[in-house]
Amino acid sequence: VGVYSLGDIAQRLDDHLALLTSGSRTALPRHQTLRAAIAWSHDWLSEPERILFRRLSLFAGGFTLEAAEGICADESLALLARLADKSLVVAMPGRYRVLETLRQFGAEQLSASEETEDCRARFLEFYANFAEEAQKHLDGGEQGLWVDRLDTELDNVRAALRWALDAGSPEGGASNGVGLEAGMRLMASSEHYWDRLHVREAMEWTDRLLAVSSAATPGRANLLATKGYLFWSSNQQTEARRCMEEAVELARALGNKAVMARALGYLGAVLVAQGENEAAGPRLAESLAVGTSLGDAGRDIVCRALTFQADIPYSQGRWDEARQLYEQASVIAREADEYNSLTYTTRHLGYLALKRGQFDPAHEFFLESLRANQQAKHAVGMIRCVAAFACLRAAEGQSELAARLCGAADGVLKGMSATLFHWDVPPFVETRAQLQRQLPEARFKREYQRGLAMSLDEAVELAV
Repeated sequence: VGVYSLGDIAQRLDDHLALLTSGSRTALPRHQTLRAAIAWSHDWLSEPERILFRRLSLFAGGFTLEAAEGICADESLALLARLADKSLVVAMPGRYRVLETLRQFGAEQLSASEETEDCRARFLEFYANFAEEAQKHLDGGEQGLWVDRLDTELDNVRAALRWALDAGSPEGGASNGVGLEAGMRLMASSEHYWDRLHVREAMEWTDRLLAVSSAATPGRANLLATKGYLFWSSNQQTEARRCMEEAVELARALGNKAVMARALGYLGAVLVAQGENEAAGPRLAESLAVGTSLGDAGRDIVCRALTFQADIPYSQGRWDEARQLYEQASVIAREADEYNSLTYTTRHLGYLALKRGQFDPAHEFFLESLRANQQAKHAVGMIRCVAAFACLRAAEGQSELAARLCGAADGVLKGMSATLFHWDVPPFVETRAQLQRQLPEARFKREYQRGLAMSLDEAVELAV
């Protein structure tokens, strides 16, 4: 420790073994005690146990038995029990982990073997398949459960993405294209997870994956659509349009109807946000037609296309027509268990009810949108609903409460580095400005500051 500053030690903590074995020659035996104990335990393992132990070093965030069997060995259960008996694996309810110092020793053994590339390829493929399975549930009633599972596996997902980048590099070997494509599949399949609180990180992974290779592949087309979606959900319409147009063009050239229809739907939504309704209509119509032709596989595409079609009359002030279309889309979303679309349509319906002075229906629509976001564990969606409730409370004449909710929405959004949807912005900004005119300056500031100090949970409780 005498030769390292605290900063040096902090930088080296990720490599526990290197720190333990460095230092003066007289101190070396003492510093090597832990490493020697690990090596001694490793030497007493049977060969199958050694193989599993070094393969388990792939997992950066613990692992399930299913993952161990899928990536490391078919008969992992018995071997895991033996490793746990020897204190090399920690067994937890439904999950296992290897202590970090042990994991780093195992990683050294894996690097010294001839199976590193094959093991990483299996790891990457396993988590790409895991993300694709999660995608099937991230719109429906089980999405909260799958968000929890993705939270638990996030460190492993990140490790898989790092290896996808390594595989796609010029030094990645013969399997580089396969590994990069698997990484793109992983990233694109989990877009409805990343958009909750990890948008900035998702953008970084997406940019890095796309920069490795410009090969025209289905994975690239899908990932471009994901990048466009992340821009759209963050209210960055110009960037979203560029990505979606490129995704549509590439998917059409590849004959990938699902990706093309998905990107066309979001491109239509972007065009509506930019005020180009005439251009949006044909894109949404094609997205709807192609999504319908895909049957059950295109159900989510159809639901979104119908929802975005309703945005056109909404943006033009044709309120009755918009209401009818959102109601139709809401029925389909409920039947199809498409919660992400339902949060969108019901909040629009709430704003439309508010325009007609129908406060009780507005409350019920905003509440349905909030509950759907809560079930999805979508924190950004929840605070957007709080902003909608601020508009409702102001319309009801509850000015101080509305001012506090405005502060809560602004404060929580800032803390999340998130934004309102583009169509949430006008009513919220107008409401906040109206409250500033109505209330004495000191009173507005007091209530607004009280809101700024609130957590998400406190804001939601106050809103309803």
